[in-house]
Amino acid sequence: MDRFRTSLLLFLVLFLAFWKPVSARAAGDEDPAGAAAIRALTSDDPVATQIAAVPADFGYRPAGTRYAVDPDGGCSSPIALPAVFDEPCKAHDLGYDVLRYAAAKGHPLGSWARDLLDRTLERRLHAACDSVDALAHVTCTGAAWVAAGAVRVNSWRQHSGVPVPETGAEIVESVARSVVQR
Repeated sequence: MDRFRTSLLLFLVLFLAFWKPVSARAAGDEDPAGAAAIRALTSDDPVATQIAAVPADFGYRPAGTRYAVDPDGGCSSPIALPAVFDEPCKAHDLGYDVLRYAAAKGHPLGSWARDLLDRTLERRLHAACDSVDALAHVTCTGAAWVAAGAVRVNSWRQHSGVPVPETGAEIVESVARSVVQR
């Protein structure tokens, strides 16, 4: 990679590391049950406490051993990620499902919620790397940085709003639109 591309990549990583979206929604407009669930799911509370915070009409029952998780979730990545990322990714998926739940109730949560979920994922990915041997730790930590960066870029692309499924063409279009608008 030439010096210009390396500098551009470094600038992008630093920009995204320190960029904080501003929520356009007033806190009073948000779904209180969804907001409470996000706060619990991103805490260090026991798993039972995290699961209990998920609204009763949520749609499925979370599980988990270290964190409350979407039992059918996982790491959405075009490349293979370390197996130790499985539970943090499933917990992040559960959090994104809570964001969709609140939006479906007509009271979506502000950007603070998605930002908090993404920062929690990053913290948990790095913590997961502490459980592997020294040699694997270097690779694991690198994968954690890349995965967390990709999540942050995706949230930036979607303006830290409710996560939505997209086709490849829609992703390209939203990147172009986001770059032009910012």
